[in-house]
Amino acid sequence: TGRVSQVVRAIGDHVAAGDEIARIAPTPAAAERASLGVQRADINAQATQMQEELKLREAEAARARELARDGIVSQAKLEEAEAAVATARARLQAAREGLVAQAGAVGRPVPLVAPAEGTLVALEPALGEGVDAGRPVARVLRAGARRIDLSVHAADPAASAYEAKIGDGWLAARLITR
Repeated sequence: TGRVSQVVRAIGDHVAAGDEIARIAPTPAAAERASLGVQRADINAQATQMQEELKLREAEAARARELARDGIVSQAKLEEAEAAVATARARLQAAREGLVAQAGAVGRPVPLVAPAEGTLVALEPALGEGVDAGRPVARVLRAGARRIDLSVHAADPAASAYEAKIGDGWLAARLITR
């Protein structure tokens, strides 16, 4: 669900498959908003935990550097402490990027693209109107044959030729089934 936040193409425009027609700004339901809030809180907690772990690892590395100068701690232990600092920094950065990604994904307009090449013949909701999941938003008319469903009485005889009036003209048609 969402609302039409931008209309990129006009009715009557020729579009190729994948061309952007409009942008839909999502409007999550209450349950989705609550779930997103829980996710955000969880990622915040992870970031805070990683920040505290980084402080601890940096203190351990500083202490290892001091002891290494005095020859009390081996070079291997010092490198291990510095590797733990680098790992903690990377995990903190990942948690921060997760927060940014989650914040950027929520509410970001989603492009509505043409499913096939053709002519844009209808854009159901207007700019700013809401759309529901599964509801058609735009209609693209592809070039090629069309099927016309006609209701006729069962007793009507079959014809030898058919025509369909399209606009101001008549086009040849053929019977597919009765």
